[in-house]
Amino acid sequence: MLRTKAVRLNDRSNMNEVGWPLPVAIVVAMLFGGASRADVLPLLFLRPLAALLFVYAIFFHGRAAFQRSPMLMVFAFCTLALVALHVVPLPPGVWSGLPGRQIAVDVYRVAGLPLPWLPLSMSPAGAWNALFSLFLPLGVLVLALAATGGEQVRAMRLFLILGLISGFIGLLQILGSQQGALYFYDITNRGSAVGLFANRNHQAVLLASLFPLLAMHVSLIDNSQGRLQLHWIVSIAAAAFIAPLILVTGSRNGLLLGVAGLVLAFWVFDRKVSRSAPKESARLARYAPWAVIGGLLLLSLTTVLLSRGQAFQRLVNLDASQDLRFKALPTIWEITRDVFPWGSGFGSFDDVFRIYEPTALLSPNYLNRAHNDWLELAMTGGLPTLLLALWGGVMFLLALRRLIRPRNRGRGERSALIAARCAAVILLLLAMGSVAEYPARTPSLAVLGVLCATVLARIFKGSVGAPPSRQTHAGSGEPISEI
Repeated sequence: MLRTKAVRLNDRSNMNEVGWPLPVAIVVAMLFGGASRADVLPLLFLRPLAALLFVYAIFFHGRAAFQRSPMLMVFAFCTLALVALHVVPLPPGVWSGLPGRQIAVDVYRVAGLPLPWLPLSMSPAGAWNALFSLFLPLGVLVLALAATGGEQVRAMRLFLILGLISGFIGLLQILGSQQGALYFYDITNRGSAVGLFANRNHQAVLLASLFPLLAMHVSLIDNSQGRLQLHWIVSIAAAAFIAPLILVTGSRNGLLLGVAGLVLAFWVFDRKVSRSAPKESARLARYAPWAVIGGLLLLSLTTVLLSRGQAFQRLVNLDASQDLRFKALPTIWEITRDVFPWGSGFGSFDDVFRIYEPTALLSPNYLNRAHNDWLELAMTGGLPTLLLALWGGVMFLLALRRLIRPRNRGRGERSALIAARCAAVILLLLAMGSVAEYPARTPSLAVLGVLCATVLARIFKGSVGAPPSRQTHAGSGEPISEI
């Protein structure tokens, strides 16, 4: 009895010390981190807060986070160290011998200037911006690892709420003026439902992630007060609200991710919830998935027929030969080969691409990103970044294997497994979205990604420092074991 009481008091202390900065960081990231550009005004507010959060998280919770998941913490700080190396000035004899730097050497020679000390990155300002952009997601990573399983689930539910709010704002945007005050960024997709983002593709990725989040939410509902049926109705309505919004964002990438997110949400959903629920709720739980599919198909068809499905229309009318992003791929691949194995440097894509840009691609439009984040990572980060990406992919596959074939199916692990499945699906959506876009470079989606990584890390027995017998409540009426 005394032991149980002590554990609960300790969890309450953790909520006060770890819990409140985590949801605050998520809200701030969503409100001010909807753009990936380095020159947006909200960054003047977000970057100092991110630096303070990072220092606070490391100082107060770094040890606990390392005990929970040493591998994930080492991976995170290897990433930080690699980006930091790209801002360190190098002697002229070192940087001038790197692949792809001859043009910089020629510029100084023609100008009659001696070669200065320069960093590995061909865009020093861009490299500093890349370094500063890591503070927010890494700070959230440390906090989320140090938090309890229940706090992680509540943080994911907070993303669900904020995502629905962003979707509602997007609905108001397409109903109002294209120059209205609800577009929060100067450079944005006006006329599209971008919500809290500057880019419609990033809004669509978040909306696609809401499907697995809804499946997780309804699977973890506490029915002790008979509210399961209400949450089912609300969740079905939310899913019916999301599908047409993805269509009207005008994002082709988001449309495909939305389908993937909906399909994978059925893997996240725990069908056992219908067996333990009252008769009325159980009947609703059994038929709800089919109702969701039928309703979404009907709403999507209606949206397309009313000519509001911009994403569907752009997908049907896609002409790859006229799409600047497809035309630029051979040039980006050429740059990647020329600067391999060290890359052109983080934050240097825009500057370096302009050097290589062929005359045929010159137009009033320009590429600020490669629109294939995996290829851009290879171009700017070189072989070390590819090795880090391979490391992360191996960790994800190992975690996915544990989810598909869990060793324990006890009651105490049910919530942890459902939350981890949801996290795995969202990470997969972000990885798929990065093939044609760069969602993880947006601060808010980067925070969502690291939060999901910490939830996924909890399924490993060695990732949690607490004893196996210790449990904490997820706010779902069912304990989450810190396995």
